[in-house]
Amino acid sequence: MPDRITVAALSCHLAHGVGPSAFGLTPPPPCPIELELDIDLLPTVVPHCVDEDDMRGLGVNYSSVSKAVYAAVADPARVWPNPSAILREAAIVALRLPAVAGVTVRARLPRALLQAQSADYTQYFPRVTSPASMPPPTCTIRDLRVACVIGLHSHERAERQRLEADITVDGYEPKGWSHRDLADQAFTWLEKSEFGTLESLVDSFARHLLSLPMLSAPDARVDVTLRKPSALPFATPVIRASRTAASFTKRGGVYPVGTRFHSTMAAIKAEPPRVFIAVGSNLGDRVGYVRRAVRLLQEGGCRLVDTSRLYESEPMYEENQERFLNGAIEIQTSLKPLELLRLLKQTELEVGRTKTYRNGPRVIDLDLIAYGDEVVHIGEPGDEPDEDGVGWLTVPHASLAEREFVLRPLADIAADFTPPGLLPISELLARAPPGGLEPVIPFPYPARPLRLTTPSTPAIMAIFNATPDSFSDGHASRTETTHALRACESMMAQPNPPAIIDIGGMSTRPNSEPCTAEEELSRVIPLLEAARASRALATVPLSVDTYRASVACAAASAGASCINDVRGGREPGMLAAMAEADMPVVLMHSRGDAVSMLAPASQTYAAGVLAGVRAELAASVAAAKAAGVKRWDIVLDPGLGFAKSHDDHLRLLRDIGALATHELAGYALLVGASRKGFVGRVTGRRVPAERGAGDAAVNALCAMSGAVDVLRVHEPQAAAETVMMAVAVRDVK
Repeated sequence: MPDRITVAALSCHLAHGVGPSAFGLTPPPPCPIELELDIDLLPTVVPHCVDEDDMRGLGVNYSSVSKAVYAAVADPARVWPNPSAILREAAIVALRLPAVAGVTVRARLPRALLQAQSADYTQYFPRVTSPASMPPPTCTIRDLRVACVIGLHSHERAERQRLEADITVDGYEPKGWSHRDLADQAFTWLEKSEFGTLESLVDSFARHLLSLPMLSAPDARVDVTLRKPSALPFATPVIRASRTAASFTKRGGVYPVGTRFHSTMAAIKAEPPRVFIAVGSNLGDRVGYVRRAVRLLQEGGCRLVDTSRLYESEPMYEENQERFLNGAIEIQTSLKPLELLRLLKQTELEVGRTKTYRNGPRVIDLDLIAYGDEVVHIGEPGDEPDEDGVGWLTVPHASLAEREFVLRPLADIAADFTPPGLLPISELLARAPPGGLEPVIPFPYPARPLRLTTPSTPAIMAIFNATPDSFSDGHASRTETTHALRACESMMAQPNPPAIIDIGGMSTRPNSEPCTAEEELSRVIPLLEAARASRALATVPLSVDTYRASVACAAASAGASCINDVRGGREPGMLAAMAEADMPVVLMHSRGDAVSMLAPASQTYAAGVLAGVRAELAASVAAAKAAGVKRWDIVLDPGLGFAKSHDDHLRLLRDIGALATHELAGYALLVGASRKGFVGRVTGRRVPAERGAGDAAVNALCAMSGAVDVLRVHEPQAAAETVMMAVAVRDVK
């Protein structure tokens, strides 16, 4: 360190002030300024003074320097454009002396800011450089005081407390620079922040400051000091951090201007924030645990906006465990992020989660992924949780970009959503390493969820009509429970048993007369109950084929796994029954009833059958979701055999790969063409039971398309073999 003389606390009066003023007045009013000069001496100066210990030996006369600086700065004729000009003028006075190697000038403006003690400017001027060519000085907002929520304890979050901040910036853009604007931005952001720890706050605060246009230069640096005077009875905790834009390169960069950090502004924002939660389970009744968790969140005040499909994924990080069931939900809530995290943790405990180990198996896992455009940092991973399991929170989720099992479900409901500081979900998904995710149809316990494939290899749904008058297999014996049970059990004894059995208690063939609801119930409910008591059928997904809400409700209570509605939820009360059942549903496209669907008007599609069916199915989906049916439960059926002309059936099959696209993209697709009239017309087979060859062609076509997830058939063994052959040809390398 060189020998140095300091002229401290030199108070000057600026007759014309220096902008910007505390109130933004133009021109600025008169104001005081306090200067300090650290004058670095050449190495020979002080030793020379030892030899001549009098005024003549002084290399720098601090009295003369202070008078000259005062005269220059306080000159009533001078109008100072900014503090930098004052620093340069003071430096010139000192640098005129031959004994001076350099000078550091500090200027303190004690009346420049309303919320802070002062705005301070500092700059070093070496002799070898012209003061006019120097970069802008550093600026410090000193002792900015704000009342905000800061702390993890409940009593700390109930009250605002004083926070003190010193902010030093270097490398800012001189054009448009204003210490007043910086102080106002800092004050507003801190006042609305609600962090749990000083560590999270200081890092996020520096990140926010670096996003401001005035600090957009590549070499801009921010040094932040935070003090929390009320935290300790006999001491004051202080944290300091220095950051540049490069500090955040590997953490998503500085956030775009306008990004809101966790604050009370959420309560007054016109549009509620889009809140996304990832759900997962890999122990026990995975589907049941996920469904219960969602219900508990709704009971806790969260409004369910949408759900993704559910997916099975291989375990990540810790691989020696069962597959995970993963999904995502979007909610609306008045809860702030930390309050919502507490609700998530309480829900996990109520569902039955117990602590294992990080990334280990769990009954239920609920992660807050994104909360609108807010960024939240509370605590650090590994912090000791409180009694609710709340220890730390980072939003957006720190591992979001690397987790396909979160990104793919999010893409189902919010592909264009851009978490703050990151890319849109669709782009993150495209970059994420593949994790072997496959969608499932989440049949409830005791049935097993059905894992689908991409491209689709159709699962077989076997038809069992417990009716005396179905068009191809109706017989009085099929309504007798013991006979019906044996027939269903025999299906499961085949070499390739069906994945699902669809039980119908009323014929919907063209021109048929509907039976009464009581008759339908008497055929379906005893068979469902007997099937659930049968060892061969206990865990098989059992679908009930009905368009009546009363039958659907009774079937759900009797052990059904799915509601298959040929009218797509159009009958009164059916959508509400589906939502209450909380299980997969098949929404089939149809028009009219068993008689009116044959009328020419019911079989006319102005924009073509593909566009017409797609649009009407989309309307059915929208109505179902509005009634509370979840996206992950919806399976679509184009309704072959219902309200279509002969040629339109063929067109739908030809273009089946294009049906579940656009607004229907991502929904599971079921095709039921088995023994239908158009198959008989093409093949010349008048007897429905003799249409097996035509059915095989349809099943092969659907399998080759890679778009059909379920085939509803009368001959499950033959259909399974047809699918195996078609898929083998399709997938051969």
